[in-house]
Amino acid sequence: MIRSVLLPLGRALTERNFHTTGIYGLREIVTTKNGKVITVEGRIIPSPREGHLVKRDPKIENNSCILCQLSFDIKHTDVLILKQFVTKRGTMIDRKQTGLCVAQYRRISQLVAMAQEAGLLGNFETWEGKTDVSNREGFKKFNTYYDEKTISTYCKNKWMNKLYIKPKLLCKSGHDNKLKKD
Repeated sequence: MIRSVLLPLGRALTERNFHTTGIYGLREIVTTKNGKVITVEGRIIPSPREGHLVKRDPKIENNSCILCQLSFDIKHTDVLILKQFVTKRGTMIDRKQTGLCVAQYRRISQLVAMAQEAGLLGNFETWEGKTDVSNREGFKKFNTYYDEKTISTYCKNKWMNKLYIKPKLLCKSGHDNKLKKD
């Protein structure tokens, strides 16, 4: 059993920190001489990536999860973002460790499952450290394709009170099943 140790800022040691953008935090050392007094100070250099940094939405309160604050439209093709929530074995990291709310955790877990079915997330290791390819036999060896326009839509199931994604499934070759009529 792992106990969480509180840090001085109130964050638990077992909590994972996910960062969307990084700031350089470089400092420039400036020395000034006034008579016999030499002053050495470090000034923060503005980041050259300032225009590319992700800004949080000021309308959303700060105690919500990071994906709600940033209001990203994440799809199953955003593998670099989805890999942050997956272990080496291909399982989802616990919701408390990721810091996501219930709705975003369900959404991310469904997007990870869709990316694994589409073949975008690679084969994962077993306990022995070997790559498991047994789940890619038979009909599962073909990739599944989803329509990009329908992935980000939410459907509220009034009987189960759950949020779920209702993507439009395309055929295995990636084309829509409907025939175009002239």
